[in-house]
Amino acid sequence: MGRGRPSGGVALLTFTEQRVLAAIAAGMHRHEAAASLRLSVHTVGHSLTVAREKLNARTVPEAAVIYARLTSTPPVSTPRGR
Repeated sequence: MGRGRPSGGVALLTFTEQRVLAAIAAGMHRHEAAASLRLSVHTVGHSLTVAREKLNARTVPEAAVIYARLTSTPPVSTPRGR
């Protein structure tokens, strides 16, 4: 994680990116998140890629942990999203 964070944090994320990260932080797979949020798997994947870049995270699980910390939402022990 030690690559630094943008100063805006969650404010940089769109509403969809936040919803997708919250679902991944809660332990859902991409397909589960897509079904739960009524989004396409492609949209979920794109949202995760963009959110990961905005949060300067190397991986989707790292982005989910960063999001959970920034929003005080406890993630499950191992966030999944691949």
